[in-house]
Amino acid sequence: MPKFRVKKGHDAYAVYEAIIEADSVDQANEFAEADRFADIWQPTGEIREYDEYEMFVDETEQVPDETALEKMTDPLTLTLTERDTILAGLRALQDLSTMNAGELPDGLQDILTNGGTHPAMTEAEIDALCERINT
Repeated sequence: MPKFRVKKGHDAYAVYEAIIEADSVDQANEFAEADRFADIWQPTGEIREYDEYEMFVDETEQVPDETALEKMTDPLTLTLTERDTILAGLRALQDLSTMNAGELPDGLQDILTNGGTHPAMTEAEIDALCERINT
């Protein structure tokens, strides 16, 4: 049976913030709506949700069987502390693997491979993931 990537949007929005020099709150809000500040917004990691949702039926697409699970990723918004903790954990994993000639404790290896359902990431793949997380 074919697989499809289906998207749904809850009535929610991601909250962004920017630091804008202004003489007053009103002026800062006025400046914030100007196009010249479009590229300074930073995500706060806060998502505000409401009770309604919308199906994006025009964005549904069929995906090949072999990539269906690999391409199903949840967007993840992290705080700076969370991001840094994940990066430190990935680097510690690389160090532990290097120190032990590629061998990891069984519990950690089980987490890393989801109980053996997929191979562990290589050092190069972990480096690439760190770069993606860090951008």
